[in-house]
Amino acid sequence: MNPNDELMKMPEFRGEKEIFKVNPEKKKFMSIVFGLILLGVVIFILFDILNIPEALEFLPGDKIWVSIVPLLVILLVIVVIYLDNINKFYVLTTKRVEIEQGIILKTEKSIANSHIQFVRYKQGYIDSLFNAGDVTINSASEGNFILFKSIESPKLRANQIQEQIRIYKTRVRSNQNL
Repeated sequence: MNPNDELMKMPEFRGEKEIFKVNPEKKKFMSIVFGLILLGVVIFILFDILNIPEALEFLPGDKIWVSIVPLLVILLVIVVIYLDNINKFYVLTTKRVEIEQGIILKTEKSIANSHIQFVRYKQGYIDSLFNAGDVTINSASEGNFILFKSIESPKLRANQIQEQIRIYKTRVRSNQNL
C-alpha cells in the first residue's frame, strides 16, 4: 500500500490536487556532468604528463590503471548524481509541498500549506543561464523547511506556492465568517 493512500484518507488531505511535480533541472545537471568529464580528462592528461604510472614502478604489473582509476571515480560520481536527480521530485498540491526522493530507501518530507511561514527563491547568475534556481519553503516549526534545489523557473514555482497559501488563507477566513 502506498503511504500516500493513508495520507489521502486524512480529512485535511481529501480532495487534494497536484499543481506541479518536477525533477531538478536537467540542463544544470548536464553542465555538472560536462565539468566532471572535463576534470577527468585533465586528470588523465596530468597523470600522463607527470608520469605518475612510472613513479609507481614499485607496484607490480601494468600501471595504466593508475590513470584510469580517477576516470572511474568520476564516472561513479556522475552515475550517483544522475540517479539522485531522476529519483527526486518536488511536488506542490492544493494542500501541501513535498519532496520525494530515494533510490533504494524512498523518503518523503512535506509541509502542509497551512503551516508554511514564508517562501523565497534564489537564482544566481549561472542559475539564470539555465532558468534554474532554489526555492526554500519554511514552516512555523523551527528548523523545518523544504528546499527545492535546482528547480526550473524558481520564481514561477515560488509564486505558485504562495498562491496556494493565499487560497488556503482565504478559505479559512471565509469559513470563520460563516
